[in-house]
Amino acid sequence: MVRDFISTMKKERSNLKRTVTISSTLVVTAMLLAPFATSGAIFLNPQGKGGEIVPKPSPKTETSRKPTTKAGVVKARLIELFNLCKAGRYSKVSSYLRRGQPDNVCPSVKANTKNGYYFGKFMTQTHPDGEVVAWEVYYRGAADTKGEIWAFQLVNGKYVLVDIDPIRQAPQ
Repeated sequence: MVRDFISTMKKERSNLKRTVTISSTLVVTAMLLAPFATSGAIFLNPQGKGGEIVPKPSPKTETSRKPTTKAGVVKARLIELFNLCKAGRYSKVSSYLRRGQPDNVCPSVKANTKNGYYFGKFMTQTHPDGEVVAWEVYYRGAADTKGEIWAFQLVNGKYVLVDIDPIRQAPQ
């Protein structure tokens, strides 16, 4: 009877070791796969047969489109100009200006856009030396409605800044 008891205990102990080994393997596997499962990079096969790791198809990303309208191109150019000024890349800013120095433009851009900005109307005017296109830009956080008109002209295939005028409030 004691022998039977010892034999049974050895079998249970052996089974217990296998169970612990299998459980440990599952825990380690789960720990290794956890970062991928949360990022959506992999998933177990849909049939539920277990164990197989199948790459998850990547979601279709919408390609960023270049602006196609004159207003879109000029707005993108103006945003680039603002970002270059904020980053202090004055040597690049000079290619956005028809005349003048980035030192004259960038300090005011940094000061005015620190709390954000938004675009108003897009305007076009024909001048003897070509068409001028402009965006109204309003600055957030200003005590009054502070804004400027940023005027651009097409020169050698690129829109360059030709003028900045304050937006004047209509007399009341």
